[in-house]
Amino acid sequence: FLRRAQLVGPAFVQDGWACPFLALHYPTERVFFHPAFAAYPPTFYRDVYQRTRDGEPGWAHTLDRYGVQLALMKFTSPHERARQQGRPNLRQRLAAAPTWALVAFDDNGLLFVRRDGPNAAAARALAIDGVDVDALALGADAARVRAALDAFAARGLPSQRLAHLRTLAEGRVRSTSAD
Repeated sequence: FLRRAQLVGPAFVQDGWACPFLALHYPTERVFFHPAFAAYPPTFYRDVYQRTRDGEPGWAHTLDRYGVQLALMKFTSPHERARQQGRPNLRQRLAAAPTWALVAFDDNGLLFVRRDGPNAAAARALAIDGVDVDALALGADAARVRAALDAFAARGLPSQRLAHLRTLAEGRVRSTSAD
């Protein structure tokens, strides 16, 4: 998908996916963090990578500072959700940020790109606005969300999450039109 959509980084890739990402895209692409933990000072992992992944204050500045253009994230695990005590993490921050666009997802994770910069055309063409796929939550404009999900479904990246979100959006559109 990254190649077809001509998306470029540098990429913030969640630690478990950095190696596969680099296996496919190195040397043209780089990742923000690689799980070769010994290569980084412990303070970088804790104070920069982990705080950014957790969506703590300063996350946007960190992505800006390192020129990150796309973010490939796994879904929030139950353990991670408990550790964060319900606070929004990077996935929710990116989904809500007007400067980022969700452009793809499947049952394993999500792909966000900046709305400006080298991925701007892809963000305009592929954005799936009004949905937080990680939280399985829809925005207020049900018809717009449904249209975005239907357009995404036409791209052929099927998933159970997509089916679930489309069903939720359809129900909300019916409910809204019945009012």
